[in-house]
Amino acid sequence: MAALLLLSLSAAAQQLVIDCPDTLLLHQHRLMDATGRTTKLLLTREGLAFYNVPQLKQRTPLTLQLSSGQTLCMVIEPGKMQQVKLTRDKAQRVRAVYKGDNVALAELLTAQNAFETATNPRYGLINDKEARHHLEHQYMALKKMIEKQTDFLPNEPSRQQRLISNQQRYLNAALASIIAEAYQQHKNPSRNSLYQTLIAQVDLNDTTLQNRPLIDYYVRGKMQAEAGKDTPVSNYAVAYLQTVNSHLKNEKLRQVLTDSILNRMVNESTETQLDSFWTAAQPLVAPQLLKRYQEKVNTKKLMMNGIACPDLTFSDLKGTLHHLKTFFGSYILLELWTTWSEQSMRERPYMAQQVARYQNQPRLKCISISLDENRRAWEQQIALENPAWPQFYADKQQNDVISDGLSVEDVPRFVLVQPDGTIYDANMLRPSDPLFSRKLDHILSTP
Repeated sequence: MAALLLLSLSAAAQQLVIDCPDTLLLHQHRLMDATGRTTKLLLTREGLAFYNVPQLKQRTPLTLQLSSGQTLCMVIEPGKMQQVKLTRDKAQRVRAVYKGDNVALAELLTAQNAFETATNPRYGLINDKEARHHLEHQYMALKKMIEKQTDFLPNEPSRQQRLISNQQRYLNAALASIIAEAYQQHKNPSRNSLYQTLIAQVDLNDTTLQNRPLIDYYVRGKMQAEAGKDTPVSNYAVAYLQTVNSHLKNEKLRQVLTDSILNRMVNESTETQLDSFWTAAQPLVAPQLLKRYQEKVNTKKLMMNGIACPDLTFSDLKGTLHHLKTFFGSYILLELWTTWSEQSMRERPYMAQQVARYQNQPRLKCISISLDENRRAWEQQIALENPAWPQFYADKQQNDVISDGLSVEDVPRFVLVQPDGTIYDANMLRPSDPLFSRKLDHILSTP
């Protein structure tokens, strides 16, 4: 029998009444108001619950997270009433039908929440055409809802702000999806017609840098060189700088993207790659950046690969202490990351893809070590991801040893350790790099 959930607001008493015969829907639930305060609803034997809103003065949003993981948004307002009826379909998916006042706004907020979840990189990449097609329909439907909405909640984004933000979310998710799919097929994503259509919508005059990843996608799409089988990393990076200088007119954007690619090359390339890149890149770099990175290049050359890797220690989810040396005997791909680093979180889905790619490779072990200050944040993220490879945490003392021993200045950082415990590459390419798997394949195929 379909489960029913009736949410009704009594205008006089300012009370939310929940009728939920299928109490499993609210077995593990959370009702949260606009301030972030959560309430645990108490259900009667008949599945009724009551939520009082004393001295409610203005229209206020509420969110209800169901046991299924789905989040519903409601809008309560003095003198108004709103009802939400939930049913389960044959596939056990929860369906919601709103009635009463503020229906359009509640439906919009619920759709907005679902869209933000779908485009959040924490929940993985959208890596196939069918999923992209579904996301496009979801985005267009939400766009129409926003355009039709006549009023919004106080202190909430305006119509124009929502439209711009959602467009950026959609473009980011769709472009990342095309890139991931193209790299799996060893193709150049910029040759995809949809990719070119999407980057044409990127705002190149955004000096707030809120859509910086989109500008990066734009640059990749305009590059003449591609990250192909025979394209050296240094050549690709130089082509990136050339494209930035030729296609971006905004000085601030040029400086930010130039700084980013210089930082990656200094931190992640081998000494040979860095020499080749730096010689070609110097004429393309502004004087102030040139001076700063010349010092970094000189420092990097002093840090040679081939030295013994420090004996790092870290703990697992149960708190058991582990030593890196126990993994010696195979190549070790070491991921150093944090939950608060946006770049770290963007690399996690790519890391998962590479782990799956090499899961049957006996010469390689992949492990991840979190450098988070907050262990709880790491535990929550691991519970959310449920990754298929070993996950560890470094406390402050262990973190200091790792950071000092491997000269970690920023995350994410990837280190490749040889079977004998020496460092093969202290600044390994990131898993998202189109040349990552080719480089690793070459290393693992060498006797």
